[in-house]
Amino acid sequence: MLSSLPLVVLVGSFVVAGSIIWISGIQLSNTTDILSDRFGLGQALGGLILLAFVTNLPEIAITTTAALNHSARDRGVGS
Repeated sequence: MLSSLPLVVLVGSFVVAGSIIWISGIQLSNTTDILSDRFGLGQALGGLILLAFVTNLPEIAITTTAALNHSARDRGVGS
């Protein structure tokens, strides 16, 4: 699907997505500072708790989706 798109479209999409992530990261950092001050957590603890949670959201979404689709499998050693 993506291989059929022109290179200019792919590069443009990459730049737009990268810009959105950059701006979102700045906003997330600012919001973390505000919440840390409001809850009296301190910046280090606020960053540890809030930013760690937010950066793990993709893994949470993938795991939840796999569980809901009954496609989660045991991938232990020897499987």
